[in-house]
Amino acid sequence: MNAKHSRLFAAASRVRKTSGRMHRLSGITPGEWFVLCHLLHLQQEHDVRASDLGRQIHMSRSAISQMLRSLEQKGLIERTNSERDRRVVYVRMTDSGRDRYQELTAVMAEKMDRVLGSLGEEKEEQLTSLLNELADAMQDELT
Repeated sequence: MNAKHSRLFAAASRVRKTSGRMHRLSGITPGEWFVLCHLLHLQQEHDVRASDLGRQIHMSRSAISQMLRSLEQKGLIERTNSERDRRVVYVRMTDSGRDRYQELTAVMAEKMDRVLGSLGEEKEEQLTSLLNELADAMQDELT
């Protein structure tokens, strides 16, 4: 890895870590936020199995189980076993979870508006464009 690569990865790491700290200040980890986002979307369409949620977001059984346990302890989700097959676990966001999700969404949107606003509109558009180009180029390398 050369100096350019190191600078790029260091900058990306700083953004990821700082974003994580922003989430944790709200009492939720970035991973938990990610799970809640997907769960809310999926449960609007159908009952959500824990295993399907894990597959959807590419998490192992143990990782999704641990994440769901944490969210359940915080009162943000409920897990119930299927009456027909006790091995099947359904997950749904609680009313408290929905309220908390909406609250956090508003807080995070406000913070991100301030952060991106500090860049100015032109730089914000350039950043978005460059990140998309980078993601596309990296995806092309995988295929």
